Amino acid sequence: MKKKCSNATLSILVDTARDEYAKERERTTTLDNKASFFITVIVAVVTISIPIIPFSSFVNILNDGTVINIHLVSFFINGLIASFICLICSFAYLYKAYKVADFRSINLDCVNEEYQKESIEYIQKNLCKSYKEIVAHNKTINDEKADSVSNGIRLGLIGFIVLIVCTIALIITIGG
Repeated sequence: MKKKCSNATLSILVDTARDEYAKERERTTTLDNKASFFITVIVAVVTISIPIIPFSSFVNILNDGTVINIHLVSFFINGLIASFICLICSFAYLYKAYKVADFRSINLDCVNEEYQKESIEYIQKNLCKSYKEIVAHNKTINDEKADSVSNGIRLGLIGFIVLIVCTIALIITIGG
């Protein structure tokens, strides 16, 4: 036998569900902002670092350098390639998190004329049911976004560190 909820209980449930929905939407905004910030940082760092890397000196070192310098430069070039691969993968994760997702919004079918004939309890129960389904769906999407942002930031940091270390090491090794 189902127990009936009072109007006050249903009202509290609707308010709680509405709050949970608002929290998930806020979480979405936060994740989107983080993703867009780090995408911007990746683009800026790559744009700034490309001119600093002494590409023109690579050929001279590889043609005229000592065996040790050739191996060092080759090692650091491979490090640069690895860092760019990390940054590209980071960008892909962050873009995946940032792109438009299939979020659901509240079902307001209960506001039409047909439902106005129904009781407040009936409408509140339908709203609670709608909120519950939507919050569960949006939470799943936000969890995926959070994983993508986390992976993107992790790979981005690895890429930045390797890029900086290899660029400085190349400048020191080449002497420029």
